[in-house]
Amino acid sequence: MAKIWTKLFIGCLILEAASLRAATFDVNPGESIQDVIESATHGDVILVLPGVYQENLDLQGKGIHLRSLDPNNAFVVQETVIAGVDGAPAIRLVSGEPEGCRISGFTIRAGSISDGVRIESSSPTLEDCWILPPENSSRNYGVQCEEASASFRSCRIVGHRRAACRIVNSPLVWIEDCQLAESVPGVSIQSSTVTIVGSTIENNTSPEPMRGCGVGGGGIFVDSSNLVLVSTHIKNNQGICSGGGVYSSGTNLLVHDCQIDSNTSYAQEGGGLYLLRGTAEFRRTRFEGNSSGEAGGAIWGLFLSDLSFQDCGLVANTAKRSGGGVELWRCDSALFESCLFDSNECLSDGGALSINRMESCSMANSLVTHQTTQIQGGAIWLNDSNFEMLGCTVAENSSGGIKADPLTNLLVTNSILWNVGGEVIGSGTRTVTYSCLQSGYPGEGNIDAPPEFVDSANGDFRLADGASCIDRGTNLDTLDRDLDGNPRPGGDQLTDMGAYESPDGFVPGEAFVQPTIRYVDSNALGTDTGESWENAFNRISDALRVSNASDEIRVRNGRYEENLFLEPRVSLIGGFFDPASTGLGGEPNETIIDASVPGAPSVALADNCVLKNLTIMNGETERGGGVYGEDLHATLSDCTIRDNTAEDGGGLHLVRCAINLERCVIENNYAEDDGGGIFYT
Repeated sequence: MAKIWTKLFIGCLILEAASLRAATFDVNPGESIQDVIESATHGDVILVLPGVYQENLDLQGKGIHLRSLDPNNAFVVQETVIAGVDGAPAIRLVSGEPEGCRISGFTIRAGSISDGVRIESSSPTLEDCWILPPENSSRNYGVQCEEASASFRSCRIVGHRRAACRIVNSPLVWIEDCQLAESVPGVSIQSSTVTIVGSTIENNTSPEPMRGCGVGGGGIFVDSSNLVLVSTHIKNNQGICSGGGVYSSGTNLLVHDCQIDSNTSYAQEGGGLYLLRGTAEFRRTRFEGNSSGEAGGAIWGLFLSDLSFQDCGLVANTAKRSGGGVELWRCDSALFESCLFDSNECLSDGGALSINRMESCSMANSLVTHQTTQIQGGAIWLNDSNFEMLGCTVAENSSGGIKADPLTNLLVTNSILWNVGGEVIGSGTRTVTYSCLQSGYPGEGNIDAPPEFVDSANGDFRLADGASCIDRGTNLDTLDRDLDGNPRPGGDQLTDMGAYESPDGFVPGEAFVQPTIRYVDSNALGTDTGESWENAFNRISDALRVSNASDEIRVRNGRYEENLFLEPRVSLIGGFFDPASTGLGGEPNETIIDASVPGAPSVALADNCVLKNLTIMNGETERGGGVYGEDLHATLSDCTIRDNTAEDGGGLHLVRCAINLERCVIENNYAEDDGGGIFYT
């Protein structure tokens, strides 16, 4: 025991001696900070009073604390300025400065031809500093780290014509509670390990390309690195080419509890993030309002070895061409679990997801709603991929639910698909079981009764008491929690279809519905329920929204300015007489479908649908200005298709279809390339 106390006593003496050796030096305006650094030793504190100090500092490998009078006072920080002169960084930490080296509470302004701070082979901490460009701005970096283990806390690094923070070959850089803004780009990382926590990366731009498009990465450019982002906001960044928010190549990326919004890639892919090779893991992260000039409004990925999303939201992202939310190519595997896809938009091929040539991609316990595209595959587009969906709700998306090409293997279980247009479209291998689909679908345990959500108009897609989907899933293939985190199955040990498990005590309703005749009259003044001519729907699309297999929709003559996505096995019949009609610009008693949205076909067919006594006109789109169909059977009789325009197939564009055309007129349609009347392949 005596030996222990002796050791403790000696240790205390050593600490006391070290404390006694540490000194505090004051620096006043007009004096030189560097002169004091020259005479300081490890552990010393240099206290700098407010003023402008025009000099370049080198800390000479010393573990000293260089600080302003009050680092937590923004006014003091602004008024205590280290203004570098031309030719060298304002502060150099290049001589092995240890972890005990700290710089606190300064405005650091670079010289006109150099950088703000340069760190090499050192481990300093910068905190509560503002690192600004020179007044006559040049192409300078805010901070450069090379082979460094540096920390930045509560710093503002803004306004630089190169990266706010450039990190190269560094084993560990920590950035916490910082703002990196208005620079080119915000952060540039190569061959390093970096963690960014609680920070904001905003209003940055990717560098101008030397030639061609360049690589992009307005907020963050990262290559061959390990990058962790936690509770960080990446917003309003612009990629001249790809990756408005983040451009990641060959990197292991972890993103947890972050917000990535309002980023833009102008020329190519990945409004929020562009991911090339490497791995990426996203947890509890929201992607909102990002936009791409080509594909992947929120995220575009290629050759990733592993990609996963859990408890993430992808909302209101847009892509000019495809993959409004996410577009992936040739990735080894991808998982979307307990995610929300809401109101994403693109021209074609997957409002929420575009999945291409992937060995394994799965979605579970997720809600996909209100996606918008103008061509089939409104929610999910699958190209030569293996895709599994388990316990999901895909509802109220335009242009159909899932589009699968001939080389795709699709497996859907315990899910709800209830959208405008066909639910599962295409000719690939499709296995759908224990699921609820509008107009039904072949497969064990499938039903076709409306799912009856609590309040889908206001975003509540939980099942109401008496809903058809309650207790109708299978327990053989299910997760243990739903999208809300509630146990699966519920107390009755029977799994529900869709993303949400209903409360105990809820009972199921009818699983199937009987064929119904629905009525449409643009001039009807009744209840707009479609139950009779007096209470007819005013729009054909409203009737299609509630129709099911074998329903018949009868349409009174008149002009209907809308684009239509038909439901499987539904008959749409026009020409019903209205004595008060004068034709409204067409022939008497003509039922005219006049395309109201440029960029979409007038009518998108669904499998085994029937069109009769209709005039289809004024459509203008890339494929099939009047009528578009792919991988389906359909009948068109006594129809006129005229005055439509497309790149291919002005009147009709048909891909792998078996179509019966009976007594139809196809006239005055135009195609820029092939098939003015009909394009068939």
